[in-house]
Amino acid sequence: MNIEPKKPSDLVKDDEVEFWERQIELSEEKLKEKSGDMRDRKGSAGKWRGLINFYKGDQWREGQGGQKKTFDRITANQAKSNIDSIRPQLYFQNPRIQISLKNPQLAERDYPQMGPMGQPVMQQDPQTGQPMPVLAIRKGQPIAQIGGQIVDAQTQVELIQAIDNYVFTETKAKSKIRRIINDALILPYGVAKWEWIVVTEQTEETNEKGEPTGEQIETVTRQYARLSRVKPWQFLWDSELDEFDIEAAAWVAEIKYLSEEEIKADKSLTGTDTLPEPAYYVGDEARGHSRETKPEEIARYKVYEIHDLRHGEFLVWIEGSDKINRKESPSPYEMVEGSIYTVLGFDDVPDDSYPLSTIDAIKSKGEAYNKVISYMVNHVARFNRKYRTLKGNLDESEMEKWERGEDGVTVTVKDMASGPEPISDAPIQTDAYNVATLLKREIVEDIGVTSMNKGTRETGVDTAYEASLIQGGADIKIQEKRDIVRQFCCDIIRKLNQILKAHADTEQVVKVVGQKGEQWMKWKNTDIEGEYIEDVDIYSTLPFSEELEKKQAMELLSLAGGDPYFNPVKVRQQVVRIFKWPENLLYNEQELAAMQQQQQQQQMMAERGQMKEAQAQQSRNMRPTGGKTKSNVQTGTDLKSGMMGQARNRQ
Repeated sequence: MNIEPKKPSDLVKDDEVEFWERQIELSEEKLKEKSGDMRDRKGSAGKWRGLINFYKGDQWREGQGGQKKTFDRITANQAKSNIDSIRPQLYFQNPRIQISLKNPQLAERDYPQMGPMGQPVMQQDPQTGQPMPVLAIRKGQPIAQIGGQIVDAQTQVELIQAIDNYVFTETKAKSKIRRIINDALILPYGVAKWEWIVVTEQTEETNEKGEPTGEQIETVTRQYARLSRVKPWQFLWDSELDEFDIEAAAWVAEIKYLSEEEIKADKSLTGTDTLPEPAYYVGDEARGHSRETKPEEIARYKVYEIHDLRHGEFLVWIEGSDKINRKESPSPYEMVEGSIYTVLGFDDVPDDSYPLSTIDAIKSKGEAYNKVISYMVNHVARFNRKYRTLKGNLDESEMEKWERGEDGVTVTVKDMASGPEPISDAPIQTDAYNVATLLKREIVEDIGVTSMNKGTRETGVDTAYEASLIQGGADIKIQEKRDIVRQFCCDIIRKLNQILKAHADTEQVVKVVGQKGEQWMKWKNTDIEGEYIEDVDIYSTLPFSEELEKKQAMELLSLAGGDPYFNPVKVRQQVVRIFKWPENLLYNEQELAAMQQQQQQQQMMAERGQMKEAQAQQSRNMRPTGGKTKSNVQTGTDLKSGMMGQARNRQ
C-alpha cells in the first residue's frame, strides 16, 4: 500500500524549516561531490572549476611537465576549438517557432464573415441571384476565440507564433540559450528559467470623483516574461532522483545571494527583522567571513528559492532564518509542467541524475596531447649549433674570426683533419609525431568534430568519398545533440505559453504575419487559450551562406513563376529581402490593388471606345432612304437586272 508522505507545510513551523534544511543539505552534498569546491579557482582534477579552467586554456596542473624554469608548457587547446565548432552547429540564431493544433474546438455551424461595422458581408448567390452571407468558417472547421469573436483556429495559431517570436526577441533568448548550451558542453548541464515579472509603482488613490484620498496604492505599470540562465552550481534538486529527468524530481531549488537592502525591499518576505549577520560576500559566494573582514556593502545572504513540485508550493528560505520567509500555496507557477526551470544535458548516465561533461570526456587526452607538443617544442627550442676541434688547432685570432666573423670569412687551421666539425643533436623520435596524431584522432572520435568542421583539411584522407564517410559519422553525433537542443527549445516554448495563458491578463499588441497578410492584433491570455503542440525548426538555427541563400531565392522565383499556388507578391518580397534591395521596389498590397483597379478602368474605357468606334463605322456604312434605312436585301427583279448588266459589260 502506498503511503502519502507527510506534507512539509503540515508540520509545525520549526519542523518545516528543519525538513527543508535537511533536504537542501543532502542535495548540496551531492552537488559538491560532483562539482567540487567552486571557491578553488585553480580547480581540482575532474571537478567543474577545473573543467572551466581547462576550456579557458589553463590545462597544466602543478608538477606536470618537469621544472618550471627549464620547461616551456605549451597548451594546444583542443577543448575550446572543439566546443567552439560544435556550438554554432547547435544554435546559431533563434529557431523558427511552429505551433500546430491539438484537440481543437470544431464549429457546430457556419459563421459569416463580419464587416468593419459588425454586419455580415453579403454576396450574390450565383444560382438564385439573391443576397447571401460570405462564410468565414464552415461547420466542422477548427475554431478559436479572440477578443470575444469566433475566428478560424489558424488565426490563433499565427497569433501564438507571433507572440512567442516576439518574446524570444525581447528577452534576448539567443545569447542566453547559447550560454546555456555552452554550460552543457563544458559542465554536465545548463539551466534555463522563466519568470513572470510584475513592475509596480506607488500612486495616490483617488475616489469616485477623481479626488485624492491621501492613501498610497500599488499600480501595475508593466508585466512581462523573463528568460534567464541559472548557474549550474547554484541549482539543486531532489537528492533521491537517480536519473537525468529533472521534471520527475520532487522539488527543485535555486540558490541566490542577496544583499540586506534587496531582502528588505522585497515585501513578500517575512521574518527579515530577526536575520543573523550575512555570511557571504560578492565574489566569494561560498566562503564565510565576519563583518570585520569585508565591507558591509558587499555582504550577502544565502537565499533558497524552493519549488515543491509534489505539493504545488513555492517557498523562500533565507539561510539562518528560523522560519520559512515566504510560502505560496498553490504556487504561482502551478500551471507549468514540471517547473519553471528547463535543464539541458547531452550525455545521460544510467542510475545518475548528473550527465557527463563533453570536456570531461577528452580532458585526459588533451593533457597528454599538451605534453607531447610541449616536449617537441622544447626539443626544438634547445637547438644550438655546436662544434668540436682539436685543442690548439686554431689560434686565438682565428677562433674569434670563426665565432664572430662575417659570412664567407676564411679561417686558417693547423690540421684540416682536426676540425672544427659540427656536433649533431639527437633528433625528435618519430613516436612523438605518431602519438600526437593518435591523440588528436581519439579526441575526434570522442567528441565527434572533424577537421572539416573546424574549417581545415582532414589529414590522411585521400578521396572525397572517404572524406564524406568521415563527415557523415561526425554529423550523426552532431545531429543527436541538435535534436536534444530542439527538445530543450520546445520545452522552453511550452512553459512560456503556459505562463502567458495564466498571467498575461493585460491587453498587448503584436504584429502577426500570416495567411491574411501583415496585421497588428490585440491579445491577452484569454485569446490564446487551448491546447497546442509547440515545435521548432532546429535547422533554422544553423549558420547560413548569403550566396547560397541568394541562389535558392532565384530558384524559388523560377519555380513559382508559372505555379498558380504560389503568391507572386510574397515570392518577390522574399527575393527582395534576401538580396537586401530597397523594399519600395515592389508595390505593396494597397498600391498593387489600386494599380490593378486603374488598369481595369483603362481597359474598360478602351473597350467602350472600341465599341463606340464600331457603332460609328456601322452608322457610316448605312445610307438613310426617306428616313428609313436602305435594305441590303435584293429582290428577284434587282438581281436579274444586275446579271444582264454584267453580261453586256463582258460583250
